[in-house]
Amino acid sequence: MNERQPDGRRTQIIATVGPSSDSRPPLEAMVRAGTDVARINFSHATHHEAAAVARHLRDIEAAGGRPVAMLGDLQGLKLRIGDLAATLDLRESEAFALTARPGARGPHVVSADLETILSGLRPGQHVFLRDGSIDLEITGIEGEVVNTLVRVGGQLTSRAGLLVPGVGIEAPALTAEDEASLDIAVELGMQWVALSFVGDASDIEATRAALDARGGTEVRIVAKIERRSALDHLDAIAAASDALMVARGDLGVEVGVESLPIWQRRLLAVGRTHDVPVVVATEMLESMRTHERPTRAEASDVAYSVWDGAAALLLSAETAVGRHPARVVSMMDRIIRSAESEAAR
Repeated sequence: MNERQPDGRRTQIIATVGPSSDSRPPLEAMVRAGTDVARINFSHATHHEAAAVARHLRDIEAAGGRPVAMLGDLQGLKLRIGDLAATLDLRESEAFALTARPGARGPHVVSADLETILSGLRPGQHVFLRDGSIDLEITGIEGEVVNTLVRVGGQLTSRAGLLVPGVGIEAPALTAEDEASLDIAVELGMQWVALSFVGDASDIEATRAALDARGGTEVRIVAKIERRSALDHLDAIAAASDALMVARGDLGVEVGVESLPIWQRRLLAVGRTHDVPVVVATEMLESMRTHERPTRAEASDVAYSVWDGAAALLLSAETAVGRHPARVVSMMDRIIRSAESEAAR
């Protein structure tokens, strides 16, 4: 992930494969546009879907396409809401409840993975959903029910992520579901796996032992930095890992959006110190999910990430569920080349 590409570009492009891009034609178009690594998100992809993508990539390469590595992104112990009957429109100042009771769902209540954090919740704390785009303030707790007031509303969909800043999950980063995903990653010959919600270097060591036990000794590990606890152990995590990822969604909720750029630069500096490549992820070209061109701010974000030394930039929803995934990859390729050209002057 830190080697110059055959076509001269240094910074790699990681593109997430999803419903918009998991069939042969759009995937082949993304490869032609400049994708270096295909990300399979095990939070959503099944074994069958991951195997189909791997087969498509092998066929594309055999037909003369550029070789593309695969990265399996482990789900980790991410808290989520349950399944919804339909998308909910949460509106500011409305009451809304979260409950640990499975299966609960309605216009003003939804089940959620609260068991591991329920004892740490208090009135006045904020619960963030969908990478912080929805903000709920806790108003009271009644047994397994957490009553909240919507401070920042939005569209809530099934299985959206949930995070309460400062309230940690006391559990290993590698879950039983992740171990099953490691089986798939090794079986399909993935070159990389990304470990979610890393707390310290022991999480990386446990993942490496699990890979070795499956014969995946050549699989490299990306440590996703998205928990506040990881920030206290960055040097040890970097030393134990093959790459770091600035996972700006949950990390931005943990540290506050105003501090996120500071931590991004610090993580890039840690990578340079330990000679470990760093991936910058989340909302790089987010507006291109629905539009054909990025905002000026997004273009600048990509360029400054390149200038600050990112080894790779990751596209997530833009290519997984966006309208034109190959166009997104092509635009990122153009911005990266322009930034690298300027840096070389």
